[in-house]
Amino acid sequence: MPEKSKIALEFGFNSHKDFSSYLEAITVIRNVIAHHSRLWNNNITTKYLWPKNLKNKPITYVPDQNQRAKLFPLLSLTLYTLEFISPGNSIKEKFFGLIDEYPIVPVHKMGFPVNWKTQPIWVK
Repeated sequence: MPEKSKIALEFGFNSHKDFSSYLEAITVIRNVIAHHSRLWNNNITTKYLWPKNLKNKPITYVPDQNQRAKLFPLLSLTLYTLEFISPGNSIKEKFFGLIDEYPIVPVHKMGFPVNWKTQPIWVK
């Protein structure tokens, strides 16, 4: 459908299939949060496609299926999408604040790689 492709392009996705699968995955995340379930080290059960041709790459690698079962790639895509919706938003700073407030939380269990702060979407 041309309408779906147009919307996907507005968000920097070159494929409406990529964008639709991303939206399905964040809907599941939203439901986990809304029902007060555990998210931080949970596996993402919804299989989503990693966008092939984003206008700006949020991370420097294409996460494999195992990596996409963790939160980090999905959070990275969400930050990427938020930059289109609301440039200059403060979500990333709030997230860094949470990480600083709770330094004992093992972010690697959420799929955060060792160099996550150097990934393009996460650079301050």
